[in-house]
Amino acid sequence: MGSVAAMIRTVDGFRKTALKGKAAQAHFASLIQAHRHWDNKSTALSGASEDYKDRKQLLDEALLLVDEKAREDANRAEAKREKVLAEETIAKSVRDEAVGRMRKRAEATDGGSATKKKLKFTVYDLIREDNELEREQKATERQE
Repeated sequence: MGSVAAMIRTVDGFRKTALKGKAAQAHFASLIQAHRHWDNKSTALSGASEDYKDRKQLLDEALLLVDEKAREDANRAEAKREKVLAEETIAKSVRDEAVGRMRKRAEATDGGSATKKKLKFTVYDLIREDNELEREQKATERQE
């Protein structure tokens, strides 16, 4: 994108140095939208040779970069969603298995108050282990 910015600075009439922050972003979005509309209209024309200026070339490049970034963001979001779904499935199966084992243990014992305290302690242990696993997974995601 640096090369596009450098080329934009060399084109007369394209520079807007007074714009700051959101105003520049809005101006860029309106330029891209107008160019996309022009590009769609020009493809419908039949072989008419037009004067292809530097400004249009820069807008074509910017349009390609914007579209490519949008595709990359969509792919990244889809991959993240699939990863989260897979992790949730694994975590659910681990929790279900642990709860099943706890119920079997509770049924096998006499059902006294000591067993209930042990069962409660085990549930807290499982929750703590699950939280630790989530923290480790988030830490590895940040490192990637």
